[in-house]
Amino acid sequence: CHKEIMMIEANQLYKTYSIVEKELGLKGSIKAFFRPKKKQIHAVQNISLTVQKGEIIGYIGSNGSGKSTTIKMLTGVLYPDRGSVKINGLTPQKHRTAVNKQIGVLFGQKSHLWWDLPLIDSFEYLSKIYEVDNKEWLDYLITELNVTEYLYQPVRQLSLGQRMRGEFIASIIHKPQLVFLDEPTIGLDIETKKKIMELILKINEKYNTTIILTTHEISDIEKVCKRMILISDGEINYDGEVKSFKQIFNKYKKLKMYGENIVDLNEEGILPLRTNIDSKEFVFDETKFNVLDIIKLLPNESIITQTEVLDLNLQEVLLVKDKMGDKYE
Repeated sequence: CHKEIMMIEANQLYKTYSIVEKELGLKGSIKAFFRPKKKQIHAVQNISLTVQKGEIIGYIGSNGSGKSTTIKMLTGVLYPDRGSVKINGLTPQKHRTAVNKQIGVLFGQKSHLWWDLPLIDSFEYLSKIYEVDNKEWLDYLITELNVTEYLYQPVRQLSLGQRMRGEFIASIIHKPQLVFLDEPTIGLDIETKKKIMELILKINEKYNTTIILTTHEISDIEKVCKRMILISDGEINYDGEVKSFKQIFNKYKKLKMYGENIVDLNEEGILPLRTNIDSKEFVFDETKFNVLDIIKLLPNESIITQTEVLDLNLQEVLLVKDKMGDKYE
């Protein structure tokens, strides 16, 4: 029986950084220079994961959780201290050129484009670098992302939304089999964000492209990913379906109360969520409270005109996980 090659196979990855701890002031600087005190930061610890061809996976976690370090090891930018990585059966560190031709990478803070040149020139140079004759594919991307009208403008004259459309095209100009998108929609307008998300789904469906998406925009994960991996303190906390993750927290609901003088409640099982102009939102544990119980906890001067009970979105589920201290398998 022929075993299918996984697009990504990562086995027991570890990465530790050594940093110098420095006391404040000139004295601290001198001390750190002559007698440096080093501290070990365990960025990634024992991370193992497999990704099949054609999957779209959300890789999420807070700042400093180890997301970017993992992505850099998977792309071959960083070497793991321990463990192994294979991309489509190849080791990035040993087969760098072959792997690079198969992957596309978009880091929100790193540009693929030449600042002073027209956008089209960047596309043409990148096509030559990757040694691809891809006019049909490039025309498809240009049309899908509506960049035709500013193709001949220098990149420095483009708005953030226009530039990020160009960056996205540049990252997949060689039609890679595997694409890493690190915060691809950060700071973008709604229309550009929508276009990029739609294109992710189209190229996945049409070309079976595997996509790893890291983002703080949790709504993006819900729109395009069936599976998510949650990392915290360098370790994987959850790896499974987005839907299943949300179901673990099904006992929590969002209560939206409209009215006046509604105050935050500090009760176990109730979490103040957000205050709007005409309403206040809480998350509550259905096994401990119903809506009437919560209204009774409010002071007499609170006037409630309407209530609404809603399911949590993924962002709210993650907040509940952190604040309520729930565990999950």
